[in-house]
Amino acid sequence: MKTKDPRDSRSPKPDNRVIQLPTERRERAEQPKQESRAYAELAITTNFSFIRGASHPQEFALEAALHGITAIGIADRNSLAGVVRAYDAIEQIEGDKPKLLVGARLVFA
Repeated sequence: MKTKDPRDSRSPKPDNRVIQLPTERRERAEQPKQESRAYAELAITTNFSFIRGASHPQEFALEAALHGITAIGIADRNSLAGVVRAYDAIEQIEGDKPKLLVGARLVFA
């Protein structure tokens, strides 16, 4: 019997989960925060866009908060699936949170 990979995004997670950053990112997060940047990344593609995206939406949300980015726009291909996880991660962030811009890239051909 195969064991599930704990990093697998399809495995169910309890409602009271805490997202852990790797050690080097945790150390960077503990440093004084940079000032907020008037910048928004509008075309993020998460791992929910098959073959096109690689990073989890939670990682994008946390990194945006760490770098002081004011907004991120998630636009997966033919899906809004990454937005749900990003929204949940942003809600767990204390302090200045990036604004989440919701979108999708619709491909009909």
